[in-house]
Amino acid sequence: MKNVLNRAKFVCGGEEGASNLELVVWFSVVLAIAIVLIAFGGNVKDFMTGANSDVDKMSKNSGKIK
Repeated sequence: MKNVLNRAKFVCGGEEGASNLELVVWFSVVLAIAIVLIAFGGNVKDFMTGANSDVDKMSKNSGKIK
């Protein structure tokens, strides 16, 4: 366990492991976004549709939603 912690400190501390760490962070972010989109896909679609209709109303009513 001590070797793993030392290795993690080495990777995070130097430039040698920076690209690997960066890839892990990017994959984690992309995976989190994908999970949220899959889980809440219907809600996101409904929100975008509602926002689109509100924007259309604003353009037709010179900036005021009625």
